[in-house]
Amino acid sequence: MHKFEFVNRNYEMLEQQEKPKQFTYSDEKDHKKKPRWRKFTLTVSVLALFIIGIAVYFAKRENHSIVTETAGSGADKMPGNGNGSTSEKTPSGQLPAAGLSAEFEPEVMNEGAKASYKLALEVKGENQFAASAEIDVTNTSETNWNNLSVYFFPNQFGDLARDQCRRKIVTFAVDKCLQEIGEGETAIEKVTFNGEELPYDLQGVQLKVPLKLALSTGKSGKLAITYTFSLPGNLIENDEYNLLQWHPILPGYEREWLLHPLAIGKDTYSSFPSDITFSYNLPGKMQVVTSGTEPDSQSSSDTVAGKNLKEMFVMILNRHQMIKAQAGETEIRIFATAKQKAQAAEALKTAKEAVAFFEKKLGGYPQQQLDIVLTETRQGNYPGVILQPGTIVEDKFSYFETNESQEHLLVHQIAQQWFYGNVHFERHTDLWLNDGLSELAASLFFLVGKKKSEEESFAFAKKFNEFSIMREEVKSNMPADQYVGSFGGIVGHVQAKPAILLWELIKPYGDETALAFLSDYLKTYSGKKLATIEFIHFAKDYLKVDNHAFTGWLHYNPYSDYDMSDFYNL
Repeated sequence: MHKFEFVNRNYEMLEQQEKPKQFTYSDEKDHKKKPRWRKFTLTVSVLALFIIGIAVYFAKRENHSIVTETAGSGADKMPGNGNGSTSEKTPSGQLPAAGLSAEFEPEVMNEGAKASYKLALEVKGENQFAASAEIDVTNTSETNWNNLSVYFFPNQFGDLARDQCRRKIVTFAVDKCLQEIGEGETAIEKVTFNGEELPYDLQGVQLKVPLKLALSTGKSGKLAITYTFSLPGNLIENDEYNLLQWHPILPGYEREWLLHPLAIGKDTYSSFPSDITFSYNLPGKMQVVTSGTEPDSQSSSDTVAGKNLKEMFVMILNRHQMIKAQAGETEIRIFATAKQKAQAAEALKTAKEAVAFFEKKLGGYPQQQLDIVLTETRQGNYPGVILQPGTIVEDKFSYFETNESQEHLLVHQIAQQWFYGNVHFERHTDLWLNDGLSELAASLFFLVGKKKSEEESFAFAKKFNEFSIMREEVKSNMPADQYVGSFGGIVGHVQAKPAILLWELIKPYGDETALAFLSDYLKTYSGKKLATIEFIHFAKDYLKVDNHAFTGWLHYNPYSDYDMSDFYNL
């Protein structure tokens, strides 16, 4: 069971005099939704706080020139976050030694399901694909299953692309975009379970298959799906096909399937590590880049495999050149067009330095091979594969420019290979455990590995600092779809805020302790599932701080009904 002792059953922080009581994650399903009037009150309150925040922001800017930061080694006081949180000093006046206590025991979560995949893909013609997926599933939850539900993204490839077009302001730009996007269609041919064809319900990205007989705890079965699909125009570039989440993905299970709504600008679906085998058949001289390990010279048909993968990402390239290098035990390959030759060389240099640094400081790379594909504008991070754009498109929902550099973006995406590749969590609510910790690791790479100043190393995160990330009502572990409308957007609150506040917490111990903290976190939770509340459990023990170090920027209740959607829809 998943027991925790430092908050009560309402996920509220314990007072000094309260006695800790164990409770489990199962309690969250018993919470009642808040009455409608409370949501209305919340909306009015947040609006008022927003107006006050703007006034405070400009006041702070006016007084900024006369406000100075206390200089020194930082060993006298552990920085807090406005709540008076300090680390207890030892009798000698020194900070207590950082590190996990001998009594610390991690409390991790059950995935609720186990799976292995056998996938197949054939290119039937220009932008025409035939696919099949066999998923051997095992029920490891405490509940019998009366249905199987999976993510099935091909059903919405076209819709999601057209939604992006409709966000354009000028009518002719919308029409032009829709014309260029095209359709992007999918058709399911057959769904079977243990060889028996079954009806199914396909709504959005969720494919639900009712079972004739419930699959009880500990039992297994085989789900098989055959289908065809095509891609919208925005996923085709330089004769390359970006298949994104092309195959069915089984989510975790906790009394229900953990299928979450999509969020703008971030991948927030989650699955658990599985063994995946992938067979393909390509025409001509096309080449495939996958999450598995493949040889440099490829045939038109082959099979690749990967262990402990959360998905099998696939990209089909045409006429791309490859350069590669070795960093420790990891092979790094860069795929680029002829006109991207200079960018490819620079990307390989940066990747080699970053991978070597992270392997030394954080532990071994989760895969054997890291493939980096240079694109025009698309970026993305998947098991063993990174998409690095030639032109970085600003997050239009953060409401100010960040001017992110190519080097920073690539290092951040490489760090994500550790923090999402090794550890599992629900990205819909705990995305910061990937983006925030990766941003801290990337900043430490520039500080320690590249010997840059602290100002330069944390420059990207600190651009969000003065106003956007200091708003305590916008936490870093809210549901991902609720950041639309917040100043700083999902990047500011999920990526920048955690990196800055954790660095302020650890800085008195030094940069090497910060890297050791991240390394020990990965060692503790590698191959396991956790939530924000368990990270707090870990960090409190490691850094010897109290609850107040986190209450300003994290929700203790990962299952809260907290909802600001009414405010953002005003």
